[in-house]
Amino acid sequence: MNKITKLKTTKTLDDLTIDPSLAKFLSPEEAVEMLSRLGVVQGILLIQALSGRENEKQDAKDRLLSVKEVADRLDYSPDWVYRNANKLPFTRRLSSNQLRFSEKGLEKYIKNLPR
Repeated sequence: MNKITKLKTTKTLDDLTIDPSLAKFLSPEEAVEMLSRLGVVQGILLIQALSGRENEKQDAKDRLLSVKEVADRLDYSPDWVYRNANKLPFTRRLSSNQLRFSEKGLEKYIKNLPR
C-alpha cells in the first residue's frame, strides 16, 4: 500500500505523528482540518502540562512539621506521635532518628478523619 492510499484510508493526527511526510499528500482543506484538530489538542495538552507544574510548585511549598507541632494539631501527646509515626501516612523520615511530618499530608489526614 503506498502513502497516498494509506492516507486516504486513515486521515488522522496519529498517522501524521508516526509519519510526518504523509502531510504532503493532504489537500489544503484537509491540512486546515488537521491544523484545527491539532490546535484543540495542543491547547488541552498545554493546560495539562502547566497544571502539573503548578502541582510541583505547591508540593515544593509543603512544610515539614516537628513532632510537637503534629501533636498539638492532633491534640495528642508527642509520645503518641512517636509511637504511631509508622502508621501515619504523612510521616517523613529524614534519617534513622529524625522524624518530620508533611503539613499538607497532615491537613489531608485531618480532613479524612471520621467525625
